[in-house]
Amino acid sequence: FFRTKTIYWFEPDGDLITRWDTPAEIYTEWVQYGDYDEEEIYDIEGYTSIAPLSDGTVWTTTGDNFIVRYGPSGQIGEKIGEQGNGVVPHAIATGPDDQLLYGWMGYSGSVYGTQLRQLNSAGSETGVWTGQ
Repeated sequence: FFRTKTIYWFEPDGDLITRWDTPAEIYTEWVQYGDYDEEEIYDIEGYTSIAPLSDGTVWTTTGDNFIVRYGPSGQIGEKIGEQGNGVVPHAIATGPDDQLLYGWMGYSGSVYGTQLRQLNSAGSETGVWTGQ
């Protein structure tokens, strides 16, 4: 199943400037109830973080281990991250010159750790700080 997830962009006075819709996957599973099976929704993909940029685009994270940049016409560039690698992006923020700061946490091999990473507005990594 697919539905939509939406980003709304407002003026400081609350007037709506625009909205961007993108597909949102709905995850289901089959559950047995007595003599019959029923398909149930167990998760709906949504944004877990949104960080605005000065050009009107935004960086987003979702629960599927990716960071994605969006603009009025949809996704801009490639997704950042790897599906199923045990490393999950958390909190994102923009800094000076539209640099993106984002935290990752998860397992790398047998070690659980955290990282803070920095990207420039073109998506190139400009800094990494690691902790455990």
